[in-house]
Amino acid sequence: MEFEHLFDPAMQHMLQSHGFQLSEETIRKTVTNMGFMWAPGHRRRVAAERPENILFRTHYLRMKRNNRDENNLPILPEVFIDESYVHLYHSAQKTWVHDVNDKLFGVPEGKGARFVIVGAGVLYQQDGVLHGKWVENSVRVWNSTHRKRKKRGRRYRRDEDASSTSSSDFEENYHGNMNSEKFERWFVDTCSQCSIDYGPCIIVMDGCSAHKRLFNLSPNSSSTKGAIMEWLRGQGVNFDETLTRAELLEVVNQVKPDKEYVTVKAAERMRHRVLFTPPYHPELQPIEMIWGVCKNKIALWEERQVRGFEDRIVDALHTYATERAWIGSFRHAQLREDQYFRLADADPPPGVNGDDNEANVFAEERLEE
Repeated sequence: MEFEHLFDPAMQHMLQSHGFQLSEETIRKTVTNMGFMWAPGHRRRVAAERPENILFRTHYLRMKRNNRDENNLPILPEVFIDESYVHLYHSAQKTWVHDVNDKLFGVPEGKGARFVIVGAGVLYQQDGVLHGKWVENSVRVWNSTHRKRKKRGRRYRRDEDASSTSSSDFEENYHGNMNSEKFERWFVDTCSQCSIDYGPCIIVMDGCSAHKRLFNLSPNSSSTKGAIMEWLRGQGVNFDETLTRAELLEVVNQVKPDKEYVTVKAAERMRHRVLFTPPYHPELQPIEMIWGVCKNKIALWEERQVRGFEDRIVDALHTYATERAWIGSFRHAQLREDQYFRLADADPPPGVNGDDNEANVFAEERLEE
């Protein structure tokens, strides 16, 4: 029943404690007459508008806007990085039918094999004109259900190129789902290509765990007491040996260095700068819109076979992610950046008393204007 959540034990106890004896139908009519309706909530917007996320977003927007010239063109090339996936039987959620009771034949049950996609798009200006494209050799697609093949009898010579992009090397490096090891290998190659083609760039990506492996690990709540003490000694910190584990963690929090990420260090070595998009804000990533365009086209494919599906996806990404699509996505993201930046400087209307829920409603209303 739609309103059954109103009648859980806690709600029943609260109503009874205040002397209310109401039927389900009475409550349903009451909340309906008050203007409430049964609809999906906006959990993402609530999380996105938390004070810490607003501050993070504002810092991000300021750095992005500082890279614009008077024509809203990027001063330094901006590289947008992201991963996605598509299933073998990926299809549109809706289609045109003559009757809602019509059956669609020929559509296999299940989603099929899962293919991981990673890529980097670059937006740059040349002679005052905006251009957008995939970074050369950045698009990678592989079947995540395939496992690493065992080497049988083959010995690798010392003079073999470790960066070879042959089929066997690709299968050796890219299999299973995305993780930090795979991403960092791909990330270094992509940063190197950007340095060759565009020089110093601003690299934009989200803050998922594969992108933010710590370079300088420090003890945390899952560390043993012995490991914490050993780390403190390695840092040259004097401490009382009789301290409890909880007290030692407090000492760690006081002396541990700022977080440094492997990807950021790798990019800085090539004179790039990394910006992490604020949490819960995919609309600030042009590449998210590119994934949508390409996957909508893939959903229309009729023939689906595992063999060669990776190559078909790569071809689709290069065919449908046109320069016009990249520029349109980039401009759309800039529009959202401007909206969020104005929102960060807007005064709340009279009556908003600082409550987080009221602030979230206000923020959502302003974004819709």
